[in-house]
Amino acid sequence: MEQHPLLKAVQESFGINPSLRTRRREVVDVRFAIMVAIKHKHKQMSLKKIGEMFSYPVIVKGKRKMKAMNHATVHHALKTHDDKYTPDIESRSFLYQSYCEAYDFCINLLGDKIYQPATISKMRNELILEQMQRKGGIC
Repeated sequence: MEQHPLLKAVQESFGINPSLRTRRREVVDVRFAIMVAIKHKHKQMSLKKIGEMFSYPVIVKGKRKMKAMNHATVHHALKTHDDKYTPDIESRSFLYQSYCEAYDFCINLLGDKIYQPATISKMRNELILEQMQRKGGIC
């Protein structure tokens, strides 16, 4: 099954495969941001159809099959969006920076021009500084 162009673009820009079957925060945040952006731009699209975009391989009776994300996962992403996202870049929570950046990126690709490319590099620099501070490299 061919990966959706939006998923490919996010993977190339953020270096995260949103279809991975994992609960790592960075992957889940990016996946949820994509799901919410798609639902906001394509209101008529069902939660099941959105979940089907995120297929991952499983082994069933010795054969490899693709399994889609459940519609409940998409519903959960929609429920948590308001707690994670704010359009104001300066007031975004550090925990949800990647979520906000991925959401803005997807909305931009889907037609709205709110994404600001400089914020990804700014976020990465801030993450590096934070990691260095935690290790005691910068006072």
